[in-house]
Amino acid sequence: LPGVYVDKVILATNNEKRIERLREKRASENDKNSRGNIMNGPRGYIIQRAAKEFKNGMYVNLGIGIPTLAGNFVPPGVKIELHAENGLMG
Repeated sequence: LPGVYVDKVILATNNEKRIERLREKRASENDKNSRGNIMNGPRGYIIQRAAKEFKNGMYVNLGIGIPTLAGNFVPPGVKIELHAENGLMG
């Protein structure tokens, strides 16, 4: 890129940034009966985790698939602008 100048490169010694702890959920009768619901599986976990990254004033591009559903889990009190793949914004 023109106009980009690197003054110094620093080697990081500790790159681990844990933002969550992994847990395994035990299967129960309710989980077995709701297998068809996308929100109960790994995709649902990904969608809800991505929605936690939304901050006030962000413009969020809702792509096709999982990103489209992330708009359903905007945290309370967070105001974002949603942009759809077909060009809609609002």
